Amino acid sequence: QRFVDADTDPEAMADELAQNFDTFPNSVVDVAVSSDSAKAVALQTFAGLSERVEFAALMVPIRRKEAMRFRLVHGLSLREAEHPKEFPVYATSDLDTLSGSMTGQMYDKGNWLFKCGTILVKPIGGAEAHSIALSAVANLYPRTWGDFIVAPRYTREGEIEIPMGVFHDEIGRVKLNQYKELNEQIATGNRRRAREGERPERDQDGLAASSVDQLTYPMVFPSIIVWENADVAQTTIELASVLAAQTTPMMQVVLGLKSARPKLLNILSALPAWLNAVAQPANRQWNHKSRTNLIKNFPIDAGDAEIQVVSAALFTDHMALADELRFRLKKKNLLRLEVGLPVSDHGDRALLAIEDLQFRCLRRQVVYKPSMRLVKSPFGLTRQMFDILVTA
Repeated sequence: QRFVDADTDPEAMADELAQNFDTFPNSVVDVAVSSDSAKAVALQTFAGLSERVEFAALMVPIRRKEAMRFRLVHGLSLREAEHPKEFPVYATSDLDTLSGSMTGQMYDKGNWLFKCGTILVKPIGGAEAHSIALSAVANLYPRTWGDFIVAPRYTREGEIEIPMGVFHDEIGRVKLNQYKELNEQIATGNRRRAREGERPERDQDGLAASSVDQLTYPMVFPSIIVWENADVAQTTIELASVLAAQTTPMMQVVLGLKSARPKLLNILSALPAWLNAVAQPANRQWNHKSRTNLIKNFPIDAGDAEIQVVSAALFTDHMALADELRFRLKKKNLLRLEVGLPVSDHGDRALLAIEDLQFRCLRRQVVYKPSMRLVKSPFGLTRQMFDILVTA
């Protein structure tokens, strides 16, 4: 990763990033913008880099003491509309009005979907207009929770313009339905074989086939899709086999349906301890499918100190739960979120609240680590509960 502050030389930083991509063509670089005064410098850096290599930038959650964070992906290009809607930006432009207009053009809030096509943001003037333009771009992130890309560049006149758009593939809808149908057939066949004592089917890579498959969607990291009928043990083995590679620091899990969140909670809690893996809400896709980053070698240890406990059962709304988590994390940046029965209800609410905590409440990176425990009821029945360590 690289850091940009107000004193950074845009041309020198662009040269450094270009050299990195030349040396490591498949690399991804995170660029953290340290403060509001560094936004214009960051925009000039990205525009200069576009003259050296082909790349595009994704918005990602900030960390503490950062104003913005971009993920630069080498070789990624934006599919631009022939006549995109233009948004001129001046030093006197109102940021909230501009952000609202851009969001309305790109995002269908009623259906929680990005629209097709691109927009073109054109800052007119000096550093102040550049700063407002990049701030307006960043404001789409907490409003949509979604994945979109920006590709700043210099025009022939030496001005900067910012094309923006989303990964939008119309055949994706058909492919998703085909994948779901195929995976359900495989899962049904595997259940039948299990009853008959046979071994499950295996795919070409030697892994047992399950209700997990890759999406036809441009991903930066390896990704799988999880449906509500996924086999927990088998999926955990597949995740661990991918993350075990030294060259794979992170992968993404996409929910096929929102009803799969409790299944995801089971899968995350079953990951082997040697991975030291945590989960983090990732940008949603253009079609609002939830994604989760799995990051390995990221230890979260409560130690012997007492930590705050929040029960998901006390809340009927995920937004109220997210607000409570934000309040508790301001006191101490670690808490335990308890998820009891029914897990299908409380687990869904808990994971939605963590996503809301990152994008709406804190607007910075949130990571969590679920674990499962068995408790006995007064009637002697064994119950499954989850504890989720949450930190930001």
